[in-house]
Amino acid sequence: MSSTDLPVFSFGTLLNPRVQEHLFGHTVHAQPTELADHDVVDVPILDPAVIAASGKDVHPGVVRRIRRSVAGALLPLDAQQLAAADAYEVAAYARRRTLTRPPGATETRPAWAYLSANPLAVAQRIAVIGDSIAYGRASLDGGWAAALGAWHVGREEAEHRLYQLAYPGTTIRRIAQHILPELTARRADTVLISAGINDLLLDGTSPGELVELVQRLCADLEAEGMRPVVLGPTWLDAQRVRTVLGHEVDPTLVREHRERLAAWARQTHRDHLDPWPVLEGHPERVRADGLHPDAEGHRMLARWLLGLAQGPAEDWQPA
Repeated sequence: MSSTDLPVFSFGTLLNPRVQEHLFGHTVHAQPTELADHDVVDVPILDPAVIAASGKDVHPGVVRRIRRSVAGALLPLDAQQLAAADAYEVAAYARRRTLTRPPGATETRPAWAYLSANPLAVAQRIAVIGDSIAYGRASLDGGWAAALGAWHVGREEAEHRLYQLAYPGTTIRRIAQHILPELTARRADTVLISAGINDLLLDGTSPGELVELVQRLCADLEAEGMRPVVLGPTWLDAQRVRTVLGHEVDPTLVREHRERLAAWARQTHRDHLDPWPVLEGHPERVRADGLHPDAEGHRMLARWLLGLAQGPAEDWQPA
């Protein structure tokens, strides 16, 4: 089943007949279902147009919670109706792939759902997969992933987890070959993918091929109910990489990779972050090899990421 054929899971205003009449011109048959490993929270509605259409000033949202479920229904929307639903949803929400199941059943099926556009704010069990920069090399504090873990676990120590599964030198291609059992064993619900530069530098993977590798990895994660968050490369100094590490870097290919990754995420409704600007203009925050951030560079990346994690969900939407 392609993504365009997926039904839409709703637990809130899209099930309201008034809203369906407003958006689609008629009501839509809804099939009862539930969203596993999620729970409901109330989110205030700030958009007057949405309040007028729904008659409500509170919108139910979901967070990740293992062993909990959210009752709702599946709506079979065509492409035009799906576009109308996208336009109706407030900017704090984004359409993402998830898994649903009939009430009382164990077998799941994929569906779209409008979830918080800020995946870190609603995550319970985060995993970080990637290369040396995700691993935090050159930072005795453990890099940006450790800072994210301290914030995330500190919010709810009894239930929140962050699993650091990154290791230096790896590539997207290698990660995809082994990571799924690691993630399912830990019941990760949100997976930060921070790798790809080694695919370009070491394996000679083209930007187009690299996006295809990322696409397949994300699809594998989503098939297990996980939400991928893809990070692009951090700023690098091509001349220093060439001189110190001996790797040829074509800045044009790196730029193409960043652009392709961002476009792919927009087109396929996936979460993407671009850390490149954080260290751009700060060459002193990258080690002599031109590739790895130094300790302060990692702290800069951590402040940027935590600012997004703690900030408005709207900030995650593409510009």
